[in-house]
Amino acid sequence: MLHQRDPLHAEGNRSFTQMPTGGSPPFTNEGAAFTDTPTVSRLPAGDYAVNTFDANECLQSINLTI
Repeated sequence: MLHQRDPLHAEGNRSFTQMPTGGSPPFTNEGAAFTDTPTVSRLPAGDYAVNTFDANECLQSINLTI
């Protein structure tokens, strides 16, 4: 699940926090392993695709616009 934050702030100042639900940690996103809740920030407005795998290689994909 993704939570969008700061959608009305200045260009390049948008962020989202990824909070996987279910599955088995650790989770992998963009080739980096994490077990907590990562926040991606300093993004320009636009469309993004986020793919997350759990330890069993189950995939959760989401597209979002921020």
